[in-house]
Amino acid sequence: MSSVSSSLPDRPLSSSVTTNSSSSTIALGSIVPLFNASTVLEPELVRDEVDSQGRPYLATYFSDRGRDRHAKEEAPDQIRPGMTEAQMMLALEIGSGYDHYLPHYWEERTATIVIKDYVAKGGSMIDFDLYTLTPLGPKDLRVWFQGAGTLAQFYDNGYVGLVPGELNHYRRSLGGGAVTSNPKSGKQLPINIGDRMEVEVSQFLDPLQLTPKDTRSNYYGTTFLYVVGGGTGDDMNGIVPWVGKPTEDRYPDGRLVVCDAKRVGLPGEGYCPVVMDSFPLPKL
Repeated sequence: MSSVSSSLPDRPLSSSVTTNSSSSTIALGSIVPLFNASTVLEPELVRDEVDSQGRPYLATYFSDRGRDRHAKEEAPDQIRPGMTEAQMMLALEIGSGYDHYLPHYWEERTATIVIKDYVAKGGSMIDFDLYTLTPLGPKDLRVWFQGAGTLAQFYDNGYVGLVPGELNHYRRSLGGGAVTSNPKSGKQLPINIGDRMEVEVSQFLDPLQLTPKDTRSNYYGTTFLYVVGGGTGDDMNGIVPWVGKPTEDRYPDGRLVVCDAKRVGLPGEGYCPVVMDSFPLPKL
């Protein structure tokens, strides 16, 4: 076995270590710690920031990969009329294309997403900034899950726009008095802290700029649940683990949202005995 020489300085950074459980120390001798109090750490993934106009927001950073299909979408012929809720969820789990890993998944098919939550700081909007490794074709961002017509239906299926002067940097703004306010109560209400935003950012790549050439261009994204207001530690806001439960959404007349009877069981439309929305997992 070949030896590997270390580029670390040939001297200890400290002569002892204090354990957390007691005040005793352990002599390090010639051992050099890889990390110490002066080590420069990676930036926090949730942090306070200010935009170019001096407006504060809470930023949440994360990354995503392209997926084959939507999280709640069934494979063909998996969901049939007469299924119970439990049977439907099992069929989704074993028959969905959501967790497929297709060829070239990691070649220019990952993206960085930044949620800029102005509502958390007293503002009225939320920006989604998307940074891709290759140009997009259709620039799709789904938000506010509905699920009445299909198992992958959102109230808002809009587009991100290329930020002027930027390369592969796209943005979508929600709220701020626009019609893209929270529609889940059956009314267009301002976005508020605690609102549940199910979001899916799709990577529909420009087919003329693919690597490798002539490979697949359309990918869907991971479905994540963002609770407005951000948050870290024990705070339940921000990006949270979610579970599917029967929807609490209502139509403008107050009726609970149900599956569209005209589409139930039709080929390609899916069957949903109940609309499954996303809710945060209970806090332990």
